[in-house]
Amino acid sequence: MSFAPVLLACLVAGCFEEGDPGVVTTVVETPQGTRQVSFRTDGETTPDDYAAALAMWRKVREKDSCVACHGADFFDLARIGTSDSEIVRRAMIDGASEVEARALVRGVKFVRTQFSLPAENPRTFRLLQPGGAVLPGATSAERDLALAGELARFMPVTTGAAPVRTLADAHRARDEFLAIDFDKLRVGVPFPLWSADIAHGPGEGTMDDWISDVPRIAIPARAAEWEALQNAYLADPSDFNFWKLYFGVETLTQPFAGLNPYDPADRWRVERISALKYRNALIGQHLMRSQAMGRTTFMRGQIAFAYLGKEAPFRAAFAGKRATLPDSGNGRLPEMLPNTIWELGDTARFGFDPSEASRGLPGNVGGKDAMRDRLRLLGFPQFVIDSVRPDATLRDETDAMQLSWFMLGLRFDPALQRVNGSNSTKVGEYLLSQLTLNDYFLHRTFQTGLRLVTRSYHPDADPKGATQPFNLKFNYFTAYNRHVPTRWNRKDNQALSATVRDAQLAEYKRITANFFRMSLLLHEEALDRGQIKPYGVSNQDGDYQVLKQFFDYAGQPGYAEDIALIRRVAAKSGTPLNF
Repeated sequence: MSFAPVLLACLVAGCFEEGDPGVVTTVVETPQGTRQVSFRTDGETTPDDYAAALAMWRKVREKDSCVACHGADFFDLARIGTSDSEIVRRAMIDGASEVEARALVRGVKFVRTQFSLPAENPRTFRLLQPGGAVLPGATSAERDLALAGELARFMPVTTGAAPVRTLADAHRARDEFLAIDFDKLRVGVPFPLWSADIAHGPGEGTMDDWISDVPRIAIPARAAEWEALQNAYLADPSDFNFWKLYFGVETLTQPFAGLNPYDPADRWRVERISALKYRNALIGQHLMRSQAMGRTTFMRGQIAFAYLGKEAPFRAAFAGKRATLPDSGNGRLPEMLPNTIWELGDTARFGFDPSEASRGLPGNVGGKDAMRDRLRLLGFPQFVIDSVRPDATLRDETDAMQLSWFMLGLRFDPALQRVNGSNSTKVGEYLLSQLTLNDYFLHRTFQTGLRLVTRSYHPDADPKGATQPFNLKFNYFTAYNRHVPTRWNRKDNQALSATVRDAQLAEYKRITANFFRMSLLLHEEALDRGQIKPYGVSNQDGDYQVLKQFFDYAGQPGYAEDIALIRRVAAKSGTPLNF
């Protein structure tokens, strides 16, 4: 269901009586000081309430309109369960009057009623969290161990005690990866909150959320076009109308003017991060709306948005549009998906690095910089600086953003062939690095297996439609001896009992052994079929030495058979071995 906007000037304030059960009173800290605000929460809402709230939503204020950070309307507030008092508090902090704040409350209630939205807790709501919840565990190692039990439900061949010995076994293991449904399978990495707010404690003093910290505002000369796209989308929130809105961001909007970097050349960093977060919020809002309407056409399977490059009317309408951002390289359809989700994690690697012009100033030293100092150097507005907890370091924030947004990006493209043109991205270097830093041993195996299998066997994995035979190059999964872990990086994991850590390693060894056996058998099949020619001594394929190293380390039953399999496949590839 959707509602064409009917703009109203305002909503007339209700009359309140002391003790009225339909009235909520809250204290709001506004730029003008502390105020006590009362508003009605009872009574049936109407389309007029929605229209009045939309008028408030679009009103330009000091930080521009609510549209400039959230999206076309306030569906996200309705979906994530934002409380009435929270809506009023945040609206008034951003410059809304009491009347306007009350209007927004009623508009949100109208949307909840019309869509029969479930009750949610915005402090725990994590859009697209696989399986709907994070795996249990107080530390990353405990949640990593919990992944073994979760994978056993969906991948019994890969995770089972019986070794993968035959090509038929390998095919069954491969098909388990291809059948992974992230709507059902849980993982141990928490995805971002929709909107973090330091008012709820230091744990939410972070930029690692969906909502843009800096608004993306309409270009004055094209504001009417931008609003027309919003109106068309709200009247008919189809996937096609959504993509018109999404791609309109680049041509119809511009960065927020209130940026003041120490070096003007750094302005692009703030603009890029903000543009990515804004496009992500648009994607997230449309996902929520589509789910509420019972539609499943938006992402479409393991490789999201592949239809944009091949199906009518999408290909014809959007073939010339930039899929990510102008400076991202290879950024046009159908070569790339609009995976701004992954791009945000990728930008966190370098997007907060100021130029040499500010060297020596607070915030331009290294990873231990206070994040607030770094944001100040880059010119973020004070309201953004204040939203980050004072003790957060640059490393805290960027590591958190990389891990959560790379894992989110994996949901959109597990093959990693469409998210970025960089080869380091395509082989999973950056996500694997974050998983390693956080001691997610089993998650690393799962992610690598998923990447290799979907890359070779999913028909939409390659943007040009070409299939790649299964190679035996594990890249950063095995680099720096990461495939034979013996230590934990995080202090809280180092303090875990030996029982927990031994169990994590035991699960990792068994499951990774089957992953490697599957890989050898699938690679052998490609050699037998002539899909891969014997390559001899080459650094392009055939990680036989690291496989031998793993099986020496893992101590799994059937060691002799494993070494024999390595020797057999190496012989077919023409690769001499020194063991």
